[in-house]
Amino acid sequence: MKKDFDETLSHQLREIYAYYYQQTQGIEEIFTLIQDNSEAIQLLSNTLPWSTFYELPYRTFLAILILEFNLTDIVENIAASEDHLQSSLENMKKLDETYDGKDELSDEEKAFRFSLIIALFNQLSSMSIHSHPLSNLIEKVREGNDEALFNAVLIDQSIVSSPTVAYRIQVAQIKEDGNFLDLLSKAIKGSRPKRNRPDKDLDHLRYMLEVVDEEIGINNITREKLHNILAKDLELYDHDSLGGFKKVIQRRNKRYRT
Repeated sequence: MKKDFDETLSHQLREIYAYYYQQTQGIEEIFTLIQDNSEAIQLLSNTLPWSTFYELPYRTFLAILILEFNLTDIVENIAASEDHLQSSLENMKKLDETYDGKDELSDEEKAFRFSLIIALFNQLSSMSIHSHPLSNLIEKVREGNDEALFNAVLIDQSIVSSPTVAYRIQVAQIKEDGNFLDLLSKAIKGSRPKRNRPDKDLDHLRYMLEVVDEEIGINNITREKLHNILAKDLELYDHDSLGGFKKVIQRRNKRYRT
């Protein structure tokens, strides 16, 4: 029975990673296509900046996403299932098969959905790098954590337009806080010291660690088993370095607590 469980979990995580990778590649392709498309860029003027979504608690943001894209039935199916991972996989495939993208939408509706998708992509990117979505980092900024602000800016420079970050910049300007403004400038340019930016090659591994934690709890599975699945099966880390793998998780847990 234990072996069957391990094999099922490995298969499920492999499929989830494949889906995640496919979706992120698709979004990156969209970004590339619209860079020189003035009409698509102009469309964004019909809605609020996507950084506004980061002001919301992450689960509230997800709820808006679910409602906007009519995913309520899918979410209810997953919640009612005894195996959330398997149900998620089945419903993701069903979504790809049924959605044709031909909804009749106004420019405002298109812009709103476009902003939601960009915000989601950035939230996921932040999870893969900082173990927190941008919504959580913004909450930390409100608590006075400037490090969280700089980390958020590294993910999405437009976050400076969000009310929380804009207010912090105003305070720094009034107080003539040159050190803060200098660090903010470096974050915007992406030139902060490398020690503050985890190895980019580990982004996908860190994202899958968040998936494991959300679905079954990262402490409910041994490090050895996780290493077998994520490093050996999915090849997201050196399969010969269990010690290094454990350190990645230790750093992840430390970031998650702070």
